[in-house]
Amino acid sequence: MKSGHLGPCRGALNQKPQDMVSPSIGAVGIPLYNDKIRDFRMKKPPSKTDLRERLQRQTAAFLSSGGKVKEFRAGESAYDRNETPPPLPPFETRRVERTPLTDVIAALDARRAAKRVRTKVVRRRTPKRRRQVVYDDFGEPLRVVWVEE
Repeated sequence: MKSGHLGPCRGALNQKPQDMVSPSIGAVGIPLYNDKIRDFRMKKPPSKTDLRERLQRQTAAFLSSGGKVKEFRAGESAYDRNETPPPLPPFETRRVERTPLTDVIAALDARRAAKRVRTKVVRRRTPKRRRQVVYDDFGEPLRVVWVEE
């Protein structure tokens, strides 16, 4: 085997096929993702830096082709006051007035307070029965008696 030969499959992974063209956006040919890395097995999502650079390039291309940017003063609107405002986004709804539930909440709190006020019933323990040995005058056990405490 040759010293520089990697085999039929190795080394081909990092090479870009001849007919593969990196995807681009618009006629400007700005790459969709960072193709500076020569590993084309998986697409890398654009980073914030890549997106910022792409936006700057698009802005520069727009301005160089004769486009103009209209600037507005602070507090000034882009819409004319005499025109009707543009429609709202489709799924955004205006604030709906809510049903007041203060009386329901007060009833729930009163019920909860009534449960808290209840005192616990103190139950007496059942008397414990203990075995006690009865001895005679000489220290000899006579009998066993159960004593309740």
